[in-house]
Amino acid sequence: MAETSTISTKSADENANTTNDGFTDASEATTRSQPSKQPRTMSRDWSNCSVTFEIVDELNSVPITADVRAEWPCQLLKFWKSFKPFVNAVKFLLHYGTVLIVVVGVVCNILALIVLLNPLMRKVSANNYLAALAIYDTCSLLFNFLVGVLRGQNPDTINKAFQESETLCKVHSVGVEIFNILSVWMIVCMTIERAIAVLRPLKVQTLCTVSKARKIIVIVTIVIVVVACHKIFVTGFEGDSVFGYKACRTSRSSIPEIIYLYVAVNTWTPCVIIIILNSIILISLKKSANAQQAMTAASSNNAKKTIPGKSQTRITKVLLLVSTTYLILILPLGITQSVELFYNATYKKPVATDGQALIDYVAFMETRFTLKWIRAFCFFFYQINFAINFFLYCVSGKRFRDMVRVIFPFCGTPARSDSIRSSSTKVSRISSQDSGD
Repeated sequence: MAETSTISTKSADENANTTNDGFTDASEATTRSQPSKQPRTMSRDWSNCSVTFEIVDELNSVPITADVRAEWPCQLLKFWKSFKPFVNAVKFLLHYGTVLIVVVGVVCNILALIVLLNPLMRKVSANNYLAALAIYDTCSLLFNFLVGVLRGQNPDTINKAFQESETLCKVHSVGVEIFNILSVWMIVCMTIERAIAVLRPLKVQTLCTVSKARKIIVIVTIVIVVVACHKIFVTGFEGDSVFGYKACRTSRSSIPEIIYLYVAVNTWTPCVIIIILNSIILISLKKSANAQQAMTAASSNNAKKTIPGKSQTRITKVLLLVSTTYLILILPLGITQSVELFYNATYKKPVATDGQALIDYVAFMETRFTLKWIRAFCFFFYQINFAINFFLYCVSGKRFRDMVRVIFPFCGTPARSDSIRSSSTKVSRISSQDSGD
């Protein structure tokens, strides 16, 4: 899920210089001069407001016009004052926590890539997907999150350069699209391969090979790169970054509705596929374990042929840990983002002057701000997806840990030579099975 895939609805503080949905300055002045006919409802009486516009950081650099006063009634300013501590905490996480995630993620992904590209490791088909995932995760950390932080913290320099360069904006948009989508779909590809290995263990040698895995990686990469190039010509949802930077000035066609397709392709479709296949894999592994026990008790040699080997089961468990962690970290963001999309499209209220219309407008904006910053909070944890896989491999894969100790002796006690030889023999045995074509 790209950071720029966030909702395209602009908040009131970002639209301070726009019109107020049909209310002209003259009509506002007339409304303010008339006595209130509903004294028990909200009104825009600024003389008794205890909160000033300085509470909204985005309004400190703009003149307080009639439009701004219309979009920020006193009741909404009071809400923002009480809500601002949470906003500041989320901004802190996004600005400084993201930098930590990027640094740790890039280093760990490079370490994982070095291990996975070892001649012994890359002979296993699943490790080729993991190596591609490490590359795409690293690129996503740099293209999406690091650039987002830099643009948000440097509005007058870095973000200004983006706003003044259409080419730079296009390159950034396409890069973010490519690497974020590739990361999730590499996990989907691994899940599909593991489902085949578990459900059709006798066909692993022909269906789950290294050469097939590499061909799939290349094909999926090419398809996604071609699809992502649409952002050279189309935009529609870059206007509400959680990092707080202003979107690029662009001459590209704007299609706000494209966000729905993006959320489906980047979040819900892969999540549904992973959930279904993981459930099938877990059920199949449970049945295999039961069959293994029955086979051991009956000393049946025929049953053994239909049960996945221990090495395949270990690889499958690594995948399950990676894909389940992905689901845990992305689902809160996906749910919040979908709710926000539905709410903003269904319950949108225009700027109002007083009465029930003003009450409805303030209620809408309060919920809108709440959803936006909950989404930003969930987005922070979503970023961890791109930095955590090295630790998951170390926790779940003994062979991976042994190889880490061999390549990086400073990481811990070096693996014993007999253990390394045993692992090498097992990897060679698996690779000979995987090289069917």
